[in-house]
Amino acid sequence: MTEALGVLDVIRRAGLVVVPPDPTDEMVEAGIAVSGIGADRVRAVFQAMLAAAP
Repeated sequence: MTEALGVLDVIRRAGLVVVPPDPTDEMVEAGIAVSGIGADRVRAVFQAMLAAAP
C-alpha cells in the first residue's frame, strides 16, 4: 500500500490525476450542473476527454 501511495504522489506532483474509466453519477451530475447538457452528452464528453489525455 505504501508503494501505491507513493506512485499516486508522483502522479499528483506531475499535475495528473487518476479517474475512473467511466464517470460516477456524481461526476455526471456535476457536468450537467455546469453545462446544462444531458447526462448522455456529459458521459460522451468525459470519454472524449479521456481519449485525448496524455
